Amino acid sequence: MMPVWSNPDQYVTGQASDLTFLISRTVGHHRRSLGSIFPDSRLRLDGPYGKDLKLHTFETVVLTAKGLGISGILPFALHLAARKRNDNGLRDKSARLRDSSEPVFGDLSRHVDLIWWLEHDDQDRWVHDQLRSLQEIDNKACWTRSLSQLFANSQKFLVVWCIYPVKRNPERKLPFTSNEFWSRRYNFGFDEFSRELRQEARYPGRTVVVGK
Repeated sequence: MMPVWSNPDQYVTGQASDLTFLISRTVGHHRRSLGSIFPDSRLRLDGPYGKDLKLHTFETVVLTAKGLGISGILPFALHLAARKRNDNGLRDKSARLRDSSEPVFGDLSRHVDLIWWLEHDDQDRWVHDQLRSLQEIDNKACWTRSLSQLFANSQKFLVVWCIYPVKRNPERKLPFTSNEFWSRRYNFGFDEFSRELRQEARYPGRTVVVGK
């Protein structure tokens, strides 16, 4: 189980102390454990376990999730976006000061797509605050780029699609500000997804697809 969110600044430094987990109370092997937790209970966290995917070494990263799987995908998007914002800010600062010695991550990632299939409309409430925060990080990553960088690479770094099962009430507020790169969609099936993957594969460099 991965923490779905942590403080972006702490994420960059690798010294996170505030973690948010998204856990189902009705399905999954955590259900019984959650039933025995009470306020002020003490917990022990072990880990991390698993393999480091080193997503920052791929030029194009496609992150896909269905339902609760967003809890395993959102941390990757945060990780890459926060590092991108950090690097762009430091590069812009270095260009202005000329004597900055602060290190940058130098990630290869240039395009990150996050595609989330919701099983029902209310699922967007699970990560409402996190999606809004991720969009703020993404916007800051763009605005901290120098003019020369903007002209050299006009492609948006992060693209987020939330795929809803049915057309929802247009008056209901989305968990993010909808625009060309952050949008809600409907009836986006395997054929459409395959076409998008073929399009992503046309970008220079290596492509990786991660699904939950």
